[in-house]
Amino acid sequence: MRITDWVRTNNSLFTLEKRSEKMSEYQNMMSTGKRIQTPSDDPVGTGNALHFRHRIDRNQQHQRNIEDGLTYLSYTDGVLDGIGNLMNEAYAKAVQGDDDALTAEDRDVLANEVNQLLEELLSSANTSFSGKYLFAGYNNDTTPFTAERDSNEMITAVTANAAGIDGQIDREIGPGLRETINIGGGNLFMPDGAGSESDLFQRLINLRDGLINNDNEAIGAEIDHISNGIDQVSLQRSTIGARVNYFDRRLDQLKAAEVNLTESQAQWEDMDVVEAAMLFEQEQAAYNAALAAAGNVLQMSLLNYL
Repeated sequence: MRITDWVRTNNSLFTLEKRSEKMSEYQNMMSTGKRIQTPSDDPVGTGNALHFRHRIDRNQQHQRNIEDGLTYLSYTDGVLDGIGNLMNEAYAKAVQGDDDALTAEDRDVLANEVNQLLEELLSSANTSFSGKYLFAGYNNDTTPFTAERDSNEMITAVTANAAGIDGQIDREIGPGLRETINIGGGNLFMPDGAGSESDLFQRLINLRDGLINNDNEAIGAEIDHISNGIDQVSLQRSTIGARVNYFDRRLDQLKAAEVNLTESQAQWEDMDVVEAAMLFEQEQAAYNAALAAAGNVLQMSLLNYL
């Protein structure tokens, strides 16, 4: 075989190999829908695609944080709804007990009912969610409220965890953006401290004791205090509602942003399957033509050699 024939043969084989590689590349594009199979295919495109993928991952994490926060807020709102109903019931008992026509026995019955409401209030204050106390702030592994009881097991006072129960629990819902998802136990149940006029526990304790002692003055004094306590709970519930609305809006924004980011990533990374199929067919036609040409070269070279 002359040197020129050898060069032609090698060139033909080289062309066939390259055409075969291209066909394999387009087949991979068709099967995966991805334009970039390895970083070396397009280093710049790979960098941009990874950039958008990272942003999408962060966006999705923020969405999960918001959804977790919404679950927490929704559960808290349900508990606050129960506490509000409980305080409204206590208010009704106070108004009923303030009636001069009631006897001491009648008030004893109301006192037992108020005492039950007091126990329910304490139970609500120590509600847990996913293994953590709802109204304990940062110290949510420790019971936020502890009751002192007399010899009859009746609650005489309620104290808060000395380590604090008003720490804010946050969720990151955007780059550098954090929002609180909890309600501090102190802010809800005793914003002015234990035993104060804003102490919901103390209000029910005083009402119960006034009913037991058949003391009209003590009973009447609690009507306004309990009414203020109802407003106190409503205020915290409105705070929860405002946060839920904000989280919902933020979640919609993140979902819209994810669509845009995904489209941007696809521009760098994805391949139109139809386009890939057309390119494959073109490359296959070129491969067949090169194969035929290579066959002629090899045949002529062999004849010349003979």
